[in-house]
Amino acid sequence: MYFLAIDQGGSSSRVLVCDRSGEIISQGQCQVPTERCGPVVEQNPQRLYDSVRKSMRCCLAKLSVEQRTKINSASLVTQRSSFVAINAKTKETLSNIISWQDTRAQRELELLSIDECWLSAQTGLKLSAHYGASKMKWCIENNDKVKLAASNNELLFLPLASFLVMKLTNNKTFYVDPANAARTLLLDINAICWHKEMLDIFAINQSFLPKILATNDNFGHITLSKNDRQDSIPLNYVNGDQSAAIFAYGQPKERELLINMGTGAFISRILSSKLTPVIDDNALLRSIVHADDENTFFVLEGTVNGCGAAIDKMANMLGVNKSTLDDIEHLNESIPLFINTIGGLGAPYWRTDIESRFIGEGSDEERFVAVLESIAFLITVLVELLSILPPKLESITVSGGMSNNFALCQMLADLSGYKISAPDEVEASVLGGIWWLANRPNNWLPELTYKYYQPKKNASLKRRYLLWKAEMAKF
Repeated sequence: MYFLAIDQGGSSSRVLVCDRSGEIISQGQCQVPTERCGPVVEQNPQRLYDSVRKSMRCCLAKLSVEQRTKINSASLVTQRSSFVAINAKTKETLSNIISWQDTRAQRELELLSIDECWLSAQTGLKLSAHYGASKMKWCIENNDKVKLAASNNELLFLPLASFLVMKLTNNKTFYVDPANAARTLLLDINAICWHKEMLDIFAINQSFLPKILATNDNFGHITLSKNDRQDSIPLNYVNGDQSAAIFAYGQPKERELLINMGTGAFISRILSSKLTPVIDDNALLRSIVHADDENTFFVLEGTVNGCGAAIDKMANMLGVNKSTLDDIEHLNESIPLFINTIGGLGAPYWRTDIESRFIGEGSDEERFVAVLESIAFLITVLVELLSILPPKLESITVSGGMSNNFALCQMLADLSGYKISAPDEVEASVLGGIWWLANRPNNWLPELTYKYYQPKKNASLKRRYLLWKAEMAKF
């Protein structure tokens, strides 16, 4: 039995076929461009969808006819918080995909008066322009096509997952899973339904939003071309990429911290109940990562917006090769510090008004190393917050593309004091979805191996970390 897994991430679309133990049988990948202009970050809807289809064709073309007939069902995981506006009647897109990294509607939030503690209890989130609600309101007020569709009651705001479900299945009804619904800032995270007061605050009709299904539910059938020699595949699992990643290596443990490092870095710890532990005035998020009739899982989560995105942006800006970071044995203590606000500061700072900057002088190569170091610093702040929760933290597991960077992983071990485990299979979001589709098998990833990073005494790095924290405290 095989499973088709679609992973639409910030920079690329990937499609894999896996068996029920998690072994990857075939895969295809296609890059997706992102358009940036100040706080505006968008992707072209058709190009993004085409990248998914192209990746799927590439993946399936590598399979034999017999292997294709073994595909039982499919999963879809996507960037959370990104969304697109469409006309519900014609399915015409009315906007580009507005990225989770987009903060154009920050001013909309500054004009609101919302009790942050109440908001956190209702939605699990902070009042941030990274989430969909403020940008949906901005679209209604500033996009003429959206405004007209709203006045005709033909408007739909679709989280990226919903948009791809619509395109892949040709459904006449529009669906979303709980994790992606939550990232609109419009979900009652406790009742898992659209939140009336939040809808009123942002002047968004509930009819403008899709129907909420369970994480593993019947989302329709993915239609295939005649060349695929199979009519369709049932789509039975939809989730946010970081939410699915929690289950990549099986059932998450209460004493385990999971760090998925891709375009952004997401630091998560499973919660034993819906209640949020009180930490530093709700500096962290309470995120729903799976919900069905039998299981509901929440995590306490911190976010670093500028992880792989910071590396890509600064490599281009400084004109250096990213391979510079592949083999860093030690850091020169005299290199500059980097204040990494690329994509806005996430937890625990929650600021969008600070520009990235270097403090101190150094060559372009030294500045680039400082960018990598800043990612370790931002993650370490969150590790420190999450490690004080009971029960006592015992392990840290890293995944995602940036977990392949030896220097970053060793920095995290040295700064946190914990051994870092880095599985050799880093496709965490894909694996999490397959684990659920395969009915949570006991014999999961039997060939999985790990790299381990033991904490070492690194007085120089710790001094730089304290200097960096002191600089952050000035803002």
